[in-house]
Amino acid sequence: MIVYTNKISNSYPMRIAFQNLNNKSAVDINKDNTSVSNGVKIAGTLAGLAVLGYTGVKFFRQKPNSVNLNQDVIPQEFLDKFRGWLGEIRNIKAAVWKSDGPVSKCVENPEASACLSKLDNLTPLEKKAFVKEYCDMTGFPNLEKVSTNIDKEILNTIDKISEETGQKPLFVGYDINNSVGRHRALPGSDCDGLMIVYNTDYPGPIWDVTLRFGDTINQRMVNITGTHYPDVLGIEFLKQSISKADNIFSKIATPEKVEQYEKNLTYDGKSYVQAAQFNIDIARHLDKKARDEVCWAGFFVEMLRAGKVLLNNISPSDIDFIKRSALYKYSNTARQEGLKNILKPKLENRTILSRRFPDISDEEKFEVCRDLLRNSLGVKSENTTEGAFEEFDMGDILEMYKKISNFCG
Repeated sequence: MIVYTNKISNSYPMRIAFQNLNNKSAVDINKDNTSVSNGVKIAGTLAGLAVLGYTGVKFFRQKPNSVNLNQDVIPQEFLDKFRGWLGEIRNIKAAVWKSDGPVSKCVENPEASACLSKLDNLTPLEKKAFVKEYCDMTGFPNLEKVSTNIDKEILNTIDKISEETGQKPLFVGYDINNSVGRHRALPGSDCDGLMIVYNTDYPGPIWDVTLRFGDTINQRMVNITGTHYPDVLGIEFLKQSISKADNIFSKIATPEKVEQYEKNLTYDGKSYVQAAQFNIDIARHLDKKARDEVCWAGFFVEMLRAGKVLLNNISPSDIDFIKRSALYKYSNTARQEGLKNILKPKLENRTILSRRFPDISDEEKFEVCRDLLRNSLGVKSENTTEGAFEEFDMGDILEMYKKISNFCG
């Protein structure tokens, strides 16, 4: 997660929502010979970034005389057309910056909305071709495959950047509790907490690589909009920030505080103050600039300690230094350990969707895949409703700073 200073204020989520599962439990649904209706709803809000999730689903009994297009042969020219088209739109950004006098605003990209007209007025076989190519590209409805493909896309993008710049990262990791880490990602999911660390002493975020990453990645697989990019930082910058936190800790640590910090690591409640008391205590003794630096370092050590690590070539001596630090031992801003046994309802419902998808009608499959694509493009449909953050969604790094600042005076 990255924030453009003096520029970013809100992240940009789009939510896909199924309705209330007809008040059935997952067990009841599995017993019921039903399938997903065409009541697919999209829920979106400009308050966060691409948090995709079906929150319920409406069911109906399969009509015995429904037409099964799976028996039809899809012309190769249809498959080629949609494969090519999906490749062409891979880098269309869901949001763009628009100048409004002295102020720049992040707004929906009109190019994203316009490209969806390609899916209007399709024949049944063309719809079927689109679904096949979309599923082949993303891995959907196999959520584990979708998640694995997102990991591959992140690493492939970093490899491309490495070829262009001649620099290879030391570390790539992200929050293990996000939808990708839980193997419940939908195509176009964002990858919360994604961090890339290079072997450099650059004194802050490495913006050129950050922007290059956003321009290179397939945004139909991983949602990188104009407001949300990975953190790209240098190892020396992080080590210096870790030292700042350790110096403060040595002055404020008491046995009672250390005992509480250790307990907080597995805290799974909703109180940010209790979960991140260590980070708040350290932040009280830092100015704004140092507070930001230490917060980034906190996210880094948490990804290294408990996150989903895709790449780790940090030297043994640096690993030893990091693991000895108080920040590594007690930082708990992302709360990965505490929430690891909690699965958000939206992720549980995605499993139901994944299971049911092969049995729904071809028209419904088309509607679901089109809505997933629309969502990854940041385009709201006529069914869009305002949504709210889930119970354990703690927001992006800027929100974390706001919360820490509230307790620092």
